[in-house]
Amino acid sequence: MNPFAVAGIQMPASAQDDNIPHGHLMRIAERNGLGRDLVVQTAFGDSGHTTFFISSQADFDRHADEIVKDPEVKIMKRINCRGATLEACATQSGTLVGPLLTEVVGARELTPYKGCWCGNEVFPGAFTEGVREKARQMAERFGNQLLEEGYRGYFMSEDGSVAYQRFDYERRAIYNEREAFFLRITGPGDYRYEGADLGILITRGRSMDDNFRLNIRARDWIRGIQNHYAGKPIVTTQHELAPAPGSFKIL
Repeated sequence: MNPFAVAGIQMPASAQDDNIPHGHLMRIAERNGLGRDLVVQTAFGDSGHTTFFISSQADFDRHADEIVKDPEVKIMKRINCRGATLEACATQSGTLVGPLLTEVVGARELTPYKGCWCGNEVFPGAFTEGVREKARQMAERFGNQLLEEGYRGYFMSEDGSVAYQRFDYERRAIYNEREAFFLRITGPGDYRYEGADLGILITRGRSMDDNFRLNIRARDWIRGIQNHYAGKPIVTTQHELAPAPGSFKIL
């Protein structure tokens, strides 16, 4: 049973089915009242690579190779919404819910992909108190429902307890907007590719303007971090051709 439904959380209209051609996709959408402006999401892949906006045969054809390789897809009604996220942790004492955050999506300075998530921002006034409270209650109900179904997460012990493992640097020890915390992901000698994560940058203050575009300070931080990275192309080595079968003997 869907834990969202059991927890009483309303979700945008959606349907799920085995992978399908465009004609069948539209019939499923019509049968479930989803309209003709759709969002199709595959089950596996990197952020921004699994969500496709389909409103015509041409849209479907443009992404068909990426969609049809998955055995099952989720079909949703496209809605005009404001991107937000929060983190929550289901524990034996209940669900702990973090603050509601705005999202940085598709910023060219951070990702080559148009719809890819690339960061979050938290600041006073981003959402009304009513919206924050509603989101917190839904997250708490969902987490508690997962606990009812036996969910214990991927980092908690079998008995639901959490224990100290290792020391880590304190990211909250940032005094002002001229300082930042950077957690490196890609290090010396690592292979870099388009869209690879270099690290996680945490700063005080706003990172986006009122139109939810990166502000000048955020761009300066990004440029400063990128200037500390350098790479070189992979050198292709030449290997002698292997002898043809039957052209040598084992002595």
